[in-house]
Amino acid sequence: MAYSLRRPPNHRIFLTAICVLASAPVLKLLDVQILEIVLLANAAGLFLLFIFRGFRLTLNRIWLPPTICYVFFFFITLLLAFASLRFRFYPPPAATSLLKQPLMISIVRIIELSLGAIGMIYIANILRNNAADRIYALKVYYWTGFASACFAILSIPLYFAAGIGLGVYFPNLRARGFFNEGGPYGLYLISIIVIGIFLYRLGKLSKTQLFFSIGILVPVFFMAQAKAAILACFALFLLNVFVVGSLRLKVGLVLAASVFAAVVLVFSDFKQNFMGYVQGYMLVQEIGVNVDESAYGGFGGRLAGAILVPRMILAHPLTGIGIGNYPLVFNDPSYLEGLPPTTKWESQSIGIIGYIAELGVPLFVALLLVLCVPAVMIYRRKAPPIVFILAVVQPMVHIFGVQLNFYYPWICSGFALSFIEAQSRPPTILE
Repeated sequence: MAYSLRRPPNHRIFLTAICVLASAPVLKLLDVQILEIVLLANAAGLFLLFIFRGFRLTLNRIWLPPTICYVFFFFITLLLAFASLRFRFYPPPAATSLLKQPLMISIVRIIELSLGAIGMIYIANILRNNAADRIYALKVYYWTGFASACFAILSIPLYFAAGIGLGVYFPNLRARGFFNEGGPYGLYLISIIVIGIFLYRLGKLSKTQLFFSIGILVPVFFMAQAKAAILACFALFLLNVFVVGSLRLKVGLVLAASVFAAVVLVFSDFKQNFMGYVQGYMLVQEIGVNVDESAYGGFGGRLAGAILVPRMILAHPLTGIGIGNYPLVFNDPSYLEGLPPTTKWESQSIGIIGYIAELGVPLFVALLLVLCVPAVMIYRRKAPPIVFILAVVQPMVHIFGVQLNFYYPWICSGFALSFIEAQSRPPTILE
């Protein structure tokens, strides 16, 4: 059954909610992001609709390949999560929540990833043949990101006057917008800038609007001091060189990438910060078990991830330790090898590379392929380069450090997929 063409459903409330909440992952109810609640409610609504329609589902076959890939990946991940119960866990004192217990944390992570995949396909499906809503969603996403950058700038006077860190924080006015820290925020701003260029290419953003907004976004991007974001931005520059057809554009992009790299090296502390991680890693390797918990600002975060994740991979290269289990095995003496345990709930903090330890090498390779499915679909259908670049945002930001339970990359992939072979047809049961 299909809805009447005379009264198409209004998706703008849902689209507004996800675009706004994607800019503020710090908004949570206990340990659950508000955006996750919205996506979960939407998925539950779709499931109920599926039941009420007599277990019939009309979905364009174009979404069948990614759906099969995600279902297969989640099924194998769940099996390995059950298999991980054979390990001995060392939960820190901070692991008081039921959702942070063995197996439960794995199920939670799988549900989070499922919400991202379902949301991506749903967004692509409802926008594919609704040009007005496509542009509306892109604009809401873009201007929300712009508002977060303005919030960061407006937070500076308050920081100096009262020492209150809102959109910026100690010690160097590092921008974070509506995020918890500058690293993830810098990567989020890349998606905002790409969508701004996308809107301009579609003729939905004037040159004045683009230059004005980019004039705010770019300085805030550098204020975020996100080393991974700078590397991801440089990688996108180079990727564009291969996908654009014009020699003039290729030369322009190479020059732009060169200027970008020069500006970063000359006017930022990127090199010093990057070397700080290298020196911290070498320090721990050198003094070994003599390191104390105050080393390098506390033995945890990226430094601990860079040391412990390889040990976990070597111990369980095929099956991994189970998705989400890194903080539960952090204190395992066989991994620490004399290094100090933690009392905190630790994240491996090295992005998608850390999932090798949790998933094992074979399933991690499958994860990389799954994340690239939208970009591959778009590339094979010879969509415009800007659509392909928008789809590449997701694997790119994940590779450079964004955790899979950040939903803005999934949303960007949904936007990109909605431009695949859009054509007029009756809305389906999902619409």
